Amino acid sequence: MFFKKQKKDNIPTATPARISSFITKKSKFEGNITTNDNIEIGGDFIGNIDCEREVIITEFGTVTGNIKADSIINNGKITGDVICNTFKGDKKSFTKEKIKAINISILGVFEGVIECDTLNILEGGFIKKTIQAKNIETAGKIEGDIACETLSTTMHAKIKGKLFVNKLLNNGGTIDGYIGKYQNILTQNLEIAQQNKKIETTENKAVKKKELIAS
Repeated sequence: MFFKKQKKDNIPTATPARISSFITKKSKFEGNITTNDNIEIGGDFIGNIDCEREVIITEFGTVTGNIKADSIINNGKITGDVICNTFKGDKKSFTKEKIKAINISILGVFEGVIECDTLNILEGGFIKKTIQAKNIETAGKIEGDIACETLSTTMHAKIKGKLFVNKLLNNGGTIDGYIGKYQNILTQNLEIAQQNKKIETTENKAVKKKELIAS
C-alpha cells in the first residue's frame, strides 16, 4: 500500500517572538514608548511605557516612570506605577510605588502599594507598605498593612504589621501585629488621606489669615 505524500505548504511554522530592544546596557533613553512588540530594557529609561505584550527589565536595567503591559518581568529597578496582567519580580529586582495586576510573584524587593488577585512571595522576597489581594501565599517577608481573603504562610514567612484576613493558614510563619477581619484598607487609607488633606488645608488657611492680620 502506498501513501500519498502530503504537501507541507500549508503547515504553519512557529514565529519567534519579536523583541524591540530600545535600551541596551550603559545607554540612556528619555521619552515615552507605545508598542505592540515585546520590550527589553538593559539600560536607563526615563518615561512611560505602554506595551501590549511583554516588558523585560534586565539586571542592569532601570525604569523611572509608569508601565502598562500584558506581562512584566523585572530583574532590575522600576520606580513608578505598574499595571499589567502578570508581574514577576526576580531575585535582584527592586520595584517602588504601585503594582496593579492579576497575578504577582515577588522574589526581590517591593516598596509601595500592591493590588492584585493572587500574590506569591517567594523565600527571600520582601514587601513593605500596603497589600490588597484576594489570595496571598508567602515564604518571604512583609512589613505593613495587609488585607486579603486568604493568607497562607510557610515556616520561613515573617509578617509585621496590621493584618485583615478572612482565612489564615499559618504553617509555622512568624506574625507580629494586629489581626482583624478582612476589610478594604486601601479605601480606608484613601479616606484618611483625604481627611488629613482637609485638615492641612484648614490649618494653612488659618496661618495665612493670622499673617494677614499681623501685617
